[in-house]
Formats: sequence, structure tokens, C-alpha cells
Amino acid sequence: MSNYKTDRDYKIINQYAGSLSVDRAIQNEGRQQLDNAFTNTERIKKYFAEQRALEQELITVLTACEENGITEHDLERIKVLEEKISNLELPQLNEMNAIQTQDIPTSFVDMTKSNQEFAAKYDIDLEKPFDSLFSNIEEAAISSELAERFSLLRLDKYDYAFASAVGIIGGVVDVLLIGTASTKRSECGKLVNLTDDAISKMVQKYAKLCDWDGPKNGSDPTKSAIGFLERKNKVNYDARYPQDIDFAIDGINPKNHHLLSLDHSPMGLIIGVIDLLQGKATFVDPEEGNIVRAMTGKAEGIDGIPSAIARWFGHLMSDVAGASGSSDRGAGIPTGMQSILRTFNVGKIPMGENGTSAIGEVVEKMYTEGFDFRFSVATAIPVIICEVLIRVYWFLKQHYYYGKEVKQSMPFGKIRELQRMLLISNFAFSSIDVTHALIKGATEQNPISFFNSVNYIGLADFGLKLFINFRLEHEHNKQTKELLQNDIRREYEKLLNDRYPFAD
Repeated sequence: MSNYKTDRDYKIINQYAGSLSVDRAIQNEGRQQLDNAFTNTERIKKYFAEQRALEQELITVLTACEENGITEHDLERIKVLEEKISNLELPQLNEMNAIQTQDIPTSFVDMTKSNQEFAAKYDIDLEKPFDSLFSNIEEAAISSELAERFSLLRLDKYDYAFASAVGIIGGVVDVLLIGTASTKRSECGKLVNLTDDAISKMVQKYAKLCDWDGPKNGSDPTKSAIGFLERKNKVNYDARYPQDIDFAIDGINPKNHHLLSLDHSPMGLIIGVIDLLQGKATFVDPEEGNIVRAMTGKAEGIDGIPSAIARWFGHLMSDVAGASGSSDRGAGIPTGMQSILRTFNVGKIPMGENGTSAIGEVVEKMYTEGFDFRFSVATAIPVIICEVLIRVYWFLKQHYYYGKEVKQSMPFGKIRELQRMLLISNFAFSSIDVTHALIKGATEQNPISFFNSVNYIGLADFGLKLFINFRLEHEHNKQTKELLQNDIRREYEKLLNDRYPFAD
């Protein structure tokens, strides 16, 4: 019912606007004819003024000849003036047309019908009657006022194009320089190898802080630093085989023990400290997905929380760049989410010829094939690049193009236009990333290749930006409704006052 009433009201408003459009067209035609008449009058006045000036000059010459006699020069001058008068061209006048009008209707129905007939006869567009009621300057002023009052999005085509281009560039960087996770450096992208090298140098610097003397006999410095940190930070939960923890769980091995041990997670500080103090180890049972705690005995040198924290962090640093005995890139520590997701032994994810696997099993396969903390850090690089480029662009445009103060141009906070550009950039980035992952998985016929090619930080950022945009739009719609209600209430009160001018 409300939709019918709304449609009816819009129809009536458009009919009134159509009437105004017809009136405006008639006024414009009248104004044009008045302009033509004024122009013609000015041209005629100019013509007669020139003619009168030439005739006056000719009379002056003839009068002088009558008084002083005619000379050869006078005859030549008279001839020239006569030629100018005879050759004086009549002015080009604009065409004048009768102004077409319509009869004054006696009812609203007659007015609507008359307007439609008049518009059809004289080619007046009534499809969008409101557009013809305002000039370009008026439309710009109204648009600016509406945008200011109702906080409408002020993004132009260049903003959308830049955001899309940044997302595409970020996606290309992700595809070419990140690629697919692998335990072999030769199969990883350049940014992954650069990230691995940076983390390896970080491990070496930390080892030097712990009195490491450096590599000996030309050995690999990273492996030497890892070995030093492993010896210096021995822990009770570093089990690699089931027998190391009295067969509390099965399926643990050197390739997956970092993932199955919650103490090895970057988010495992509390668990690691508790296990060090209590002489226990916390693992994920790979078969059931349950969390199991096994007695292992306390590590030496742990006499309180500070020493436990230092030991936990030192051991984490020894594992973050892979094991000292790794032949290639190896497997470092897992991300925090991988440790959590390994407990999800639910779901049936198609794995091609291998049947199906639970979520936790897929996560373990991803980890053992190279998707560790280092790779996750590398995947954040193109996401950060896109974020920085959009925010820098926003600041420069607000400050230098619109002339706003530095404080007003800062690219932070609840700015709907900025968040929309970030969302567009993230959408373009994730579209390219997921498409690449799909192609990779399909061509290799390996679902793990698909999962190890997806940029999960980019997807998480896209989800976050989507949520922020939904929230900002919800808040904006709520504020807009309140503004409209206030405007309607104010206009209603104004009508009441006009209707009853003597009311209190």
C-alpha cells in the first residue's frame, strides 16, 4: 500500500514538474525572441547611424562647394561618399517567430493532457522534467549543497580509476612476486625470498644479542645462529616424535611438530609460559583435533615467569627461520590462525583423487608445503602497498587539490569516501589473487596449490573493509533519515504558521 502511495505521489510531482518544464520552455522561447528583437534593433540602429553620418558628411562637402566653388578634390570626395552610401549593406537580421503558447487549463487533468500534447508537438522532453528546470550552475550548486548536507560520496571517476588501478597493481605484484607457498626457495616469489632473508638476518642479530660468536669454518650463518639459539633455549615441549611425549598423540613428526605444538605459535605465549613452569607440553591431536597436554618434565633454568618468557621467545626465534638441519627453505613456525584452525577436524573439502579432508588436515598440508609465518608476512607486503598508496593519494588530493588543512586531510578515521576507495582497491586485488589461485589449482590439479596461492591477509582486509563500509553506510542512512524528518517537520510547522498567521 505504501509503495502504491509513493508511486502515486511521484507521478503527481512529475506531472507538476512537467508543467513547470513546459512553462520554462515557453519562457526560454520568449526570451530568445526578445534577444533576437533586441539584436535586430541594435543592428538597424547601427545601419542608420552609419548612413546618416555619410549623408551628413556629403551635405557638408556640398555646402562648402556652394560657398567656395567646386574643385577637383571636391568632385573626387563627393564621388567616394556617393559610392559608400550606395554600397552600404543592409544588416543581417535574426529570424523572428511567433511564440507558441497553450490555453490555460481549467483542471489538473486538462493541464496534464495539455502539457503532454504541447510537449510532443514542440519537442519538449518530459522524461526527466526536473533536469530542465535548473541551469548547469544551479545544478552544481544544488549538488554541492546536497553533498554537504547529507554527506554524499564525493568521489569522481579519477578516484574510482585510481583505486581500481592500485588494486590491479597490487594483484599483479602478488601473482608475480609472491606466488605460491613452497618449501623450496626456487619455487617461491622474489618477495617471499626477500622476506625469508630479512627474517634470517633478524635471527642472526638476535643470536648476537645472546652472545653468539658468529658462524665457524665458513658454515651457513643462519643455520649456525639457529643452532646456537636452540642450544641456548632448550624447552620441554619441542617434541618431534610420539615417543618424545610417551605416545600422548600419534602422527607427530619433524615436518608438522611446530604446527601441532601450540607452544610454537606466535600466539602461544601464555600456553608456552605455563607449560615451561609446569613441565608440560600442549599439542593438537592430528586424528581427533583435540587439545592434549602431556607431562614432559621441566626445562632447566626456568625459575619464574620472566625466565619462562625469555626462554619461550628465544626458542621461537630459533624456529621462525626454519630448522638448522633443513636442506632448503624448511618449515618455520606457523601463523597463529593455523594453530587454531588445526583443531577444526570438521568439514569435507574435496582434494581430488585423494577424496576429502577436514579443515585441520588441509591446514596441516598447507603448512608442510611451505605456508608458514614467513610466507604470511610476505603476503602482507602487496596489501600494505595498496593501503599506503590509497591513503597517500587521499591526503595529497585533499590537501593540494581541495586546499584543506593538513589535519583535515589526514587519511584516517570514519571517512566514507576513503573507505570506499580502500574497498574498491581490495576488491580488485582479491579478484586477481583468487583468480590466480583458481588457475594455479586447476592447472596443477592440486587443491593445496590453490589454498597456498590465496592471499588470506588480503581477503581478511577485504572483509574488514566491507564490514566498515556497511557500518558507515548504515550510520549515514540513519543520519540522513533524521535530517529528512527534521526538514519535513520544519516545513510542516512553517505551513501551519502560514495557514494560521495569528496562531501563537
